[in-house]
Amino acid sequence: MTDQPVQEDSSESHGIFQFDDSDDLFEQTPKRNRHVIDTDFAARALPRGWLLGASLDVSARFGEKLGPNQIINGIEILYLQRKYEECLGLVAEFVKHNAARPKPIQIKEICEIGARCCLRLGRNEEALAWIEKPAEPNREPGYYFLIAQIYRLNHHFIKSLTCYREYLHIRSNDYLAWKEIALLFHSIYESKQASRDLLVIAVLSMRYSYRLLLRSPRPSTVFSQANLRKEGAFIESTTQAWEAVFVVPQDNQDPGRSLDDIDVAKVDREAIRVHLNEDLADWIISCSGGNGGYENDDNAPEEEDDEDLAALEG
Repeated sequence: MTDQPVQEDSSESHGIFQFDDSDDLFEQTPKRNRHVIDTDFAARALPRGWLLGASLDVSARFGEKLGPNQIINGIEILYLQRKYEECLGLVAEFVKHNAARPKPIQIKEICEIGARCCLRLGRNEEALAWIEKPAEPNREPGYYFLIAQIYRLNHHFIKSLTCYREYLHIRSNDYLAWKEIALLFHSIYESKQASRDLLVIAVLSMRYSYRLLLRSPRPSTVFSQANLRKEGAFIESTTQAWEAVFVVPQDNQDPGRSLDDIDVAKVDREAIRVHLNEDLADWIISCSGGNGGYENDDNAPEEEDDEDLAALEG
């Protein structure tokens, strides 16, 4: 049998795959990407956009997919622009239409903005109604601080101090909380003509707030330094005014007291309990802010130095 030479130009004509010159697996056109990034997108909720038009149909917006979020953006914009009446009206409309939804949106943040608007407008009772409206609990530190402040302004002192205590469990070195507590005890002292033992707690708490202010970390910006001087001046002047009660005779029967009496060891615990429950009275007397400092605490703020005082003097 004679072997036949193989033709060089013969093509393969058997097997599973059939190849020809047009088949090239490495030059296939890829499929178009389905995810497209729109670089020309412009937000609708702009300060000069639909929000500030002649009218805003909230009910129609709630029927749209993104409508509720756009209304929330509008509420935030109005608050930042200090248009508190308009903002409060939009908050009320949002809450009303949201309640009619099959699955209502959580309204904690919206009601908080409503409460802040009321505070700016001097309507403290209305602010309390807004902050207590949401049924869902709120465990954020800022909520505790805000509702404590609102309770204080409405003379719900026990509820206010309870919330401040919860806040201090989270942010123990916030000077603002101790300033608010000082104002709370001064409000009790003035509104109920209470014993000056409450004023002692107010002075000690305000002094402690001043110490925390000086030791609080802060940037060296113009705004931060100006705020430091403003807060420091308020705390100093307020403390001095309250301390004057202990050195100026009130009448012939009460020749006044000296500054040495501003000592938690001399406070009548029962006089505090008259206006607070026993638990809160014991807490405020025994806590570090109440006795004017950290006697046995490793986290005690250091004494103010020359740089801190220089920043306050500006």
